[in-house]
Amino acid sequence: MKKTQSHPRAPGSALTVAMLGGVLLLGSVPIVSHAEASFNVGVASNYLFRGVTQTDDRAAIQGGIDFEAESGFYLGTWASNVDLDGAGYELDLYLGFATELDNGLGFDVGYIYYAYPDASPDDIDFGEIYASISYGPFSGGLAYTIHSDNSDGLFDTGDV
Repeated sequence: MKKTQSHPRAPGSALTVAMLGGVLLLGSVPIVSHAEASFNVGVASNYLFRGVTQTDDRAAIQGGIDFEAESGFYLGTWASNVDLDGAGYELDLYLGFATELDNGLGFDVGYIYYAYPDASPDDIDFGEIYASISYGPFSGGLAYTIHSDNSDGLFDTGDV
């Protein structure tokens, strides 16, 4: 599942290299009869994630690499610059399975890991499992945080 907002960060980490190596390795597995890789780059005037600016209301440069097998399995990475709790960039890694049945009913299930490798303190990384369903122009989904080291409530707005 990709965020609708762009994530512009130029990853230079070993994690990205490892992810690319994994894509190349999976592409050679015999059970994959057909697969496609795609790349994306974008610029946004502000990177918003669930209504909260991730760039302190400044521009973001974002890009990603996706791998999708004919079976519906996919994985990818996406990066963006951020200005968030000491972090200068975000690096997302995700994998999942998506398909559409003959009757038009579609679904997507997966996992995404949001990493902030240069954050200080380094406890803002988190992961989510997600699921969505669609039929024609209608769709809906849920995401659930399954692990988070952030005990400080980074996204809390205070007492209500």
